[in-house]
Amino acid sequence: MKDYYSILGVPREAEADLIKATYLALSKIYHPDVYKGDKKYALKRMQDINSAFEILSDVNKRKAYDNKNKDTSDETSFDDNEFQDEQSSYQNMIKDKWNFAKEYYPSIEIHYNKLFMLNKNLAWQFQILCVETKSFSNADNISKKLRNDWLIRYFGEKKDIQDIAVKAINAKRINIAKELNKAVKLLGDDAYKVIIQRIKTKHPDFFVIDEGSKGSTYKGYEFIEMRYLSGGSKWKIVHAPKQVSIGMEFEDEERLKHYIDYNESL
Repeated sequence: MKDYYSILGVPREAEADLIKATYLALSKIYHPDVYKGDKKYALKRMQDINSAFEILSDVNKRKAYDNKNKDTSDETSFDDNEFQDEQSSYQNMIKDKWNFAKEYYPSIEIHYNKLFMLNKNLAWQFQILCVETKSFSNADNISKKLRNDWLIRYFGEKKDIQDIAVKAINAKRINIAKELNKAVKLLGDDAYKVIIQRIKTKHPDFFVIDEGSKGSTYKGYEFIEMRYLSGGSKWKIVHAPKQVSIGMEFEDEERLKHYIDYNESL
């Protein structure tokens, strides 16, 4: 049986408005008066799109279809960007409309760019929802919902995991995001602390983004500030009169100095 979700390029959890907006956008791309490529391909693509929309836009038909395909999981990698040619074609078609809308709702471009950094298909969904449903005034809520649903779909419910995944993607460390995606799917949300600790162990360089930019000395002890991509910072002793102190870390500089004072008093 055909995968109607893949045909439209929407997630299995897609709501009715996204399904309709995607259908309208794809229909414009493959309209016989517009499509400049192989007409036979366009006709076949349009037939599949119509069939998918007929099933997925009808509550009862979609439920019956899902029941028959309940064992089919969405294994699409989170960084997969399908239908890029279609996206480009559509964007060329609606370029004037989009630019005009930006004059009245400039924030739509900001939302689009933020989603684009995470996933091109996610940004495409945002754009077609705004254009095809004329929902520019609701762009903020549309963007938030798409982003939240997408993060939950691929990285689970835990915000700690989601934040690391987003920062990994933005830093072009896709290998880390993929590992998080796999770990959450296999181990579940409840294992989030174990997952984070393992990721930190395997990719320590990712979490320390600035080591030693602020070096200081106090009573013969040398220490540096380590800033983490995941947020926050720690102070680490790198040289000390007493070797036992090397490598010790503190939540802030004051605690470190307090430790040195105490150590010196012994």
